[in-house]
Amino acid sequence: MLHIEKEYELTHSRWTPTSWKNFPISQTVEYKNNSDLKYVCQVLNSKNELILMNEILILKEAFKKAAKNNELFFLQMGDCAERFQDSSDETTEQKYNFLIYFAKFLEDSLQKTVLPIGRIAGQYAKPRTENYEFKGQIKYPTFRGDLIHSYELTEKSREFNALRFLDGYECSYKILKKIKSFNHSLFTSHEALELNYESSLTRWCPKEYCYFNSSAHFVWLGERTKNLNGAHVEFLRGIANPIGIKIGPHFQVKEIVELIHTLNPEKEIGKIILITRLGIDFSKYQLQKLIENIQQSKLNVLWFVDPMHGNTIKIPENYKTRFLDDICTELFNTIQVHRNLGTFLSGIHLESTHENIIECYQNQKNLNDFFNPSHYTSHCDPRLNHSQTKTTLEFIAQYL
Repeated sequence: MLHIEKEYELTHSRWTPTSWKNFPISQTVEYKNNSDLKYVCQVLNSKNELILMNEILILKEAFKKAAKNNELFFLQMGDCAERFQDSSDETTEQKYNFLIYFAKFLEDSLQKTVLPIGRIAGQYAKPRTENYEFKGQIKYPTFRGDLIHSYELTEKSREFNALRFLDGYECSYKILKKIKSFNHSLFTSHEALELNYESSLTRWCPKEYCYFNSSAHFVWLGERTKNLNGAHVEFLRGIANPIGIKIGPHFQVKEIVELIHTLNPEKEIGKIILITRLGIDFSKYQLQKLIENIQQSKLNVLWFVDPMHGNTIKIPENYKTRFLDDICTELFNTIQVHRNLGTFLSGIHLESTHENIIECYQNQKNLNDFFNPSHYTSHCDPRLNHSQTKTTLEFIAQYL
């Protein structure tokens, strides 16, 4: 077994699950207690896989089918930042039912099979633009997810604590166990951000002769971590899971093409999913430029759209929101560009919740009339509620 794994490392340019440690890393944190970090990584290495390789192969086959004939569509949806406290069976069932309901709703609207992918059972680490936030004159590290530290604004709570990795694993395990008790299959996804955690859950599959990340079926590379020579790209290039790449408006075409070559050198169909998050100001011309260059380079990719992250704005009292008018505009532009260039959209990526909240608004006037902090419960970015999710999916079904 070890001999075969060593051969794999040699043929894959000496990649190992921890070779990323030799590369510069962004969005990282420094743990005060390195012995704790070493301990939890060893423990996670000995744990059972959260996701099995055969489940990942099923999703990859679905992506491959979608890439070839446009008969499938994917609804990727869920919380912005999951909390450990929300891993109860009751909450898991509510999230599951929410996603399955809208997958069926979209399936009936599009008249094609829609497969649900949840932002669930692992979306516990968050990239952040600002390193610090303030409460009065006191400065605290910005909340980076339950996997890293606690949300409460105290000096002790905001300390980076690697022991929380074990809580993250247990919460994910509990959620997945509950999901598997339901009849309808559900794939899981999250951003592969905290590489100590992700690499500790990476396993060797002798049958398929590959390494796979057992933390989720589908992981993505974030807008802030897609440095071609960085640690996150190094880690992701060695795993067999399908890989999403979030693409914001200020991309360099050459870098995206090189990134795809690095992550998918054999041009495997269904391996790379480009998730564009360009915003209304860039969703026409930047997307057209990107698609044309991908076509010229003859790269095999699927196209998803995330119409939310490029349309986030800050509002008073340190809140953020998104307008449905902007979300729908980006959706319309994206669909039109794909149609004009002969490509097709295979999925939509939304931050949505079953909770009775109001964090997004129709437009600026709607915000001015109805904003109420008591209706805002997200611990990071604003999410769509049930009616707003329905409106968004009705819109995409109308024009797709």
